[in-house]
Amino acid sequence: MTAWKRVYCEVDRMYKIGTDLAQDTNIGDIKVFVRSARVLDNNRHIIELRPSQIFSVNDEVVVFDADHPEGERITIVAIDDNEMSITLDKPLQNSYKASPDDAYYAIEGKGAAIAKPSGGFWEADIALIQTALEPCFVEVIFPQEGVGAVPYKHFTYEAKDPQRGYLGLNHFSQLWFAHHISKGNFNNYFRLVGAYNHGDYRYTASSGMSVGEIDNNASYVFVAITGESTIFNQEVTAHEIIHQWQFRGTDYDSTLGPNYDQHDFIEGGVRHSHCLMNYRSNFWDGIVRLWHDTFHPDDQRYTPDTTHIYYIRDAVDDLYKLHPR
Repeated sequence: MTAWKRVYCEVDRMYKIGTDLAQDTNIGDIKVFVRSARVLDNNRHIIELRPSQIFSVNDEVVVFDADHPEGERITIVAIDDNEMSITLDKPLQNSYKASPDDAYYAIEGKGAAIAKPSGGFWEADIALIQTALEPCFVEVIFPQEGVGAVPYKHFTYEAKDPQRGYLGLNHFSQLWFAHHISKGNFNNYFRLVGAYNHGDYRYTASSGMSVGEIDNNASYVFVAITGESTIFNQEVTAHEIIHQWQFRGTDYDSTLGPNYDQHDFIEGGVRHSHCLMNYRSNFWDGIVRLWHDTFHPDDQRYTPDTTHIYYIRDAVDDLYKLHPR
């Protein structure tokens, strides 16, 4: 008899229409100052949208931040692109604290934003997560507490320092993850975010990304790439969650030498893998293949660093031990 274990996954979605506040607000304010919102054109060039390109007069919007994630519903009565401001139909009932930059490179602030709920949400499709983990005797619980919508965000990369894009993802997760390890005993929680997009024409677009720095254990699915209710979205979502069980680094590590690509390296003529999944064949068939379901342990074409199904189950009690610091 094999005992099952549980892991928890907080699933958030992202507003499709919105932007950050550029300044803090106070109780009683009827005008908020905003930043432009970044979108990508068909060639992945960044376009900066001004307030009137995002919102219209009479739109019902929500103003919110990480301390007030539900925020307050309010109606727009005027938009001024010159001063980057939006005037509201009634005074704010709360104060909201903006972040110092829209890429979340700094952790200060509370991410104050304004969004249009009727515009919809970018959402990850969780349909395959439990199916992928059942062979490992792991049950995934999706708690409702703390689940919500996060600000619209295009995560940028800087040409001279692409890693800052990861820093922004981590800070965003730290701020908006209700079950972040810094906020309680949440050692067996992941965070999954359905997001818009990231990067630009200078970088290869990725449909998903998982980050483990700063104890975040967060996975992002970029729904503008995967589509919304698609098998692509489902497989990428499950794939990114499985990446949270990385060990010895399932992601790129240039220190392993020139024969190492993103998920495999060749040593002594044998191809090894640091990834728990074989996703290079049979794309989009509704199956997320773990290594133990893919190759016999004696098959030397690939030598996975773990060949037993209990690795994932045994690690769920303290997921933060999985990431070497």
